[in-house]
Amino acid sequence: MIALWLACVPTDVTNRPDSTGSTDHPPTTSSRELGTVRLADAGSAAGIGAAGTVIGGVLEAADLDGDGAPELLIGIPGSGRMAIGPPVADGLPAGASVGSVADEHGASVAVGDWDRDGRVDWWVGAPGGMGAVVAGTGVPVGDAVATVSIQGLGERFGASVAVLEDVDGDGQGELLVGAPDCGAGCGLGSAYLISDPLQPDLANALRWLGSAGAGTGSNVASLGDLNGDGISDLGIGSPGQTAGAALSGRADVFYGPLAGSVAPIPDLALATEEAGDRVGHVIASGGDDDGDGYGSVVVSAPGALDARGKLFTLRAPLRDAFLQVADGRVEGDKEGDGLADSVDSGDLDDDGLSDLVIGVRSADAGGSDAGAVYVWYGPMIGLKPAASADWVIQGDVAGDGLGSAVAAGLGTAGGDPLWAASWQGTGLGAQTGVGAVHLVAGALD
Repeated sequence: MIALWLACVPTDVTNRPDSTGSTDHPPTTSSRELGTVRLADAGSAAGIGAAGTVIGGVLEAADLDGDGAPELLIGIPGSGRMAIGPPVADGLPAGASVGSVADEHGASVAVGDWDRDGRVDWWVGAPGGMGAVVAGTGVPVGDAVATVSIQGLGERFGASVAVLEDVDGDGQGELLVGAPDCGAGCGLGSAYLISDPLQPDLANALRWLGSAGAGTGSNVASLGDLNGDGISDLGIGSPGQTAGAALSGRADVFYGPLAGSVAPIPDLALATEEAGDRVGHVIASGGDDDGDGYGSVVVSAPGALDARGKLFTLRAPLRDAFLQVADGRVEGDKEGDGLADSVDSGDLDDDGLSDLVIGVRSADAGGSDAGAVYVWYGPMIGLKPAASADWVIQGDVAGDGLGSAVAAGLGTAGGDPLWAASWQGTGLGAQTGVGAVHLVAGALD
């Protein structure tokens, strides 16, 4: 049995109404035995937004106030907001970072203690107009206008953002900001490494500039220490890159230390060299899924296999840039699914190994573009079809787009780990693009 609620942390997953209002449930079942679950069967969906608000475009979870309980950060770019705070019943967190709809405030988010003051900071992207990323600390009380802001130069600066663990050796963290469209139709894309967010100098920042149409910076990631040298490493996605074939895409990995203003070549340029694969649509840390002390890298190629899509996991230390020989490979179920749109990792079954939560908003098993979320328990080894995941939740209605964003590491409810997923589609008929966020708790082995 699982519990699905919008911004609600259920404390009793065995005694809550299902979609019919009944509280008469069978005994709790281990999530390893759940298999495939439809959204309506899993629980009620509450707190749905108004048309055009696009609730849940991005999700993140972190303990922002040091009380041991993670807060939830929910992007609402259609309203120019990033909702921030403890999950609440049938609604959104009370605090928010606010900007403008025109600036698409809330389109991206990252968390981390970049200034090493012992407090977790949040950075929110606003890629509209000239673009910007803005910062805050702790849990806002009501609507908060950030006091720290880095203004972009256009390019959709702030479309993606990551907080890095000291990649230049100065004792403080850095920001990695994606700007995937240089404007005026040039389509090159960039990623900026900002060493001092309080005194940013984009003109002299370390900048990776993509080739025409590459979309460099569509996705950026902090990958942890992949090569065991004690210095953080980073990843940059260029899903439109021509790497051996048109729109094959590429995901670049760079090992720290990194400094200066001359962009180095990647230590590993991950690619398939298959036309249309769009490798690098997602690049993310997969955590340590095998207990060897090293992390892993997760890369998606949603155009692979006639747009069924493919997800690759590579364990550190990385040895080969050719993704066809990646340690783990997941293939989408149907043409057009486009696996994957979102990925996050965390230990969901309390075995000390990192697990993956994968969102695929165009998955069709529950209806055309109903979407799905797949949970894979680590370690991820070998070639697997998406349908064989340890846990699958399908969207209910055509156009739901479940899996637009996912977040792990939300703490526990009744002892069961929590994770979150959003949907972004048109499953409510006339209410186009309303969006909703569900918290999911599973009873685990």
